[in-house]
Amino acid sequence: MIERGSVDVYIKEKSDTHPVVTLTAGSFFGEKALLSSDVRTATCVASAAGGSEVKCLLLMREDFVRMLGDLEYLLDRSYDLRDGSDRLGDLGKKTGKKDTLVHPPGDK
Repeated sequence: MIERGSVDVYIKEKSDTHPVVTLTAGSFFGEKALLSSDVRTATCVASAAGGSEVKCLLLMREDFVRMLGDLEYLLDRSYDLRDGSDRLGDLGKKTGKKDTLVHPPGDK
């Protein structure tokens, strides 16, 4: 999240020389990195046009996952539920137990 200053966002497929947008205080970027381990689609650079130095708040994916759980797992699982391939739900039908799994097995 940008606390002070402005940040130019470049997307290679659109333009290497002109930012597609300039973000200012209160805006955020990099949220996709919190949700999944996908490859970056944009480059963010402190803007000289803002006239002041840029100060950002940083949240690492590891901290995000520790606080809220692995959302990539939950999103993938919700897609599995939509296409009818939910193995845990099928297991629940056989055992009569409700599926209450929130986090993947292993480290929390």
